[in-house]
Amino acid sequence: MTFTNKKKLLLGSHRGLTTQNNQPHPANTIASFEAEAQSHADYIECDCIMTKDNKLLLFHDPIISNHPVTEQYIESLQKHHPNLESLDQLLSTFVPNSQSVLSQKGLCLELKFYETTQSRKKIFAKKTLEHLDKYKLQDQTVIVSFDPEILSYIYDLNPNYALGLNLILDPQYQETHKLPKPSLSEPIIEKLSYCCPHINNYDHPKLPKLPKLIWESKNENLIYQTLKKIQKTESINQWSINHNISGITTNSVQEIAKLLSQISQD
Repeated sequence: MTFTNKKKLLLGSHRGLTTQNNQPHPANTIASFEAEAQSHADYIECDCIMTKDNKLLLFHDPIISNHPVTEQYIESLQKHHPNLESLDQLLSTFVPNSQSVLSQKGLCLELKFYETTQSRKKIFAKKTLEHLDKYKLQDQTVIVSFDPEILSYIYDLNPNYALGLNLILDPQYQETHKLPKPSLSEPIIEKLSYCCPHINNYDHPKLPKLPKLIWESKNENLIYQTLKKIQKTESINQWSINHNISGITTNSVQEIAKLLSQISQD
């Protein structure tokens, strides 16, 4: 799947999470993305961190076992946390002969914002592109981040990748979730393919005039609740067109797929 050739609202799996009380598989793992609960997703969204030895790991949080992930070696991390998988492991499932359901999906790859030096950010950008190019995944990938510098380095290395800037425009939410302040004046804004606001900010007047990939945080079902409200007054498809929303990255893939299916049958 590519992000540019679809004529419908795309449905994305947020880290392989669900709103179930018992998450069947750890987030950001191949098993979580291949699970039945994510079968209706058009694309998956996963988190990527660079370890101390410049290896790319699928993980969301900056800390594991009371130590920053960026200050640990991948061999030690995977030894003590067997569920942790590398970006390379995930990308290998996207190739056509992998026999994985992921070979038919798109990839929204979030590069975490935990690097603090330009040199490390440049390495992170370079390593990311090396992995994606190895598997020839440019056409089915969007690279997103809260860090505009990393996106700039990606663009400088290869301007042909679709890029998206994650955004939260609610100061209280930024503080609660320990997210960086939004960067709406960065030069990279003009080079982006998407802006990626939280669902609470999808119609914020300060957003760049770009197609949107909207998202929600872990344990939230705000997108599903929002769509339920919208359908009472207008078509969800028309709503997505009016607000230039290309995709939704959610913890409620099954529920939203069912909702959209019911609407299409009406």
